[in-house]
Amino acid sequence: MNNYLNTLIRIAFILFLTITFLIPKNGYSQEVSQKPYLLWKVSGNDLAKPSYIFGVNGAYKNSEMISELNEVLRTTEQLVLDLKKENTPEEASKIKQLIVNEAGAKYFYNQFDKATQKKLDDFFVTHYGADFKRLSAYKPFMISNLIESKIIPPYDITAELADFSKTHHQAIIGLETIEEQIEEFEKVPLSEQVKTITEFITNPEIAKERSDKIITYYKNQDIKGIYGELEEFEDTEMEKIMLEARNIKWLPQLTSLMKDKSSFIAIGVTHMLPFKNNLKDLLETEGYTITLVK
Repeated sequence: MNNYLNTLIRIAFILFLTITFLIPKNGYSQEVSQKPYLLWKVSGNDLAKPSYIFGVNGAYKNSEMISELNEVLRTTEQLVLDLKKENTPEEASKIKQLIVNEAGAKYFYNQFDKATQKKLDDFFVTHYGADFKRLSAYKPFMISNLIESKIIPPYDITAELADFSKTHHQAIIGLETIEEQIEEFEKVPLSEQVKTITEFITNPEIAKERSDKIITYYKNQDIKGIYGELEEFEDTEMEKIMLEARNIKWLPQLTSLMKDKSSFIAIGVTHMLPFKNNLKDLLETEGYTITLVK
């Protein structure tokens, strides 16, 4: 059990939930891309130096991307992440306490029909050595992440960016604490989380196929292609909680940080894509110029 807990600590809760909720709008150019990733330059509004926002796709790894992003990061003064990971025993202990709900385990387990319970049992025994009934003491977002990380192996590029910043003596700042982030996850209605888990475990090949398509669109900067894969999540409670509310909360933090120092901001890509109250629109409303780096 400790093995998978340690894995989750290392990937620091980069959930597919923060990659999968977009609302299509007009206004995004679809020119042939020059960069195999999504990076925006933030300028104007009396900034002394530009800042950058990197849209993280937690399932995509590209050596060219890492090298190029490090060069951009080098030109800035600080790295800003949604969550600064300490990777200490104290943090691990704190996380373990926050992700367990033994009192609610039976109720959570019984939200699934017998056939789905059997599929979940088989999956967790195969991949983690314990059945779902035992693991249902973990909170729903953790169960979702455990399943998703086996279907779509995660890659935590923010850890590499943080290593680069540490080597170059740059400050690393988190927009949220681990407590705040988990609190946001827990606001998502249980019914939506159960639906997501059921879909994952019932049709894992569909989730993998969708992820592969999104990666192709992402590395070609094809935002419309990503829309087509994800627009079914429009207006869900997950979207409103995980994206809209957090964007509004982050806006004053980001404007203050960029005013103080040139910043390299690495956050889930959907925070910058066109849905209601997305960060791109919010920053432009504040007077900033947001340019996709080609």
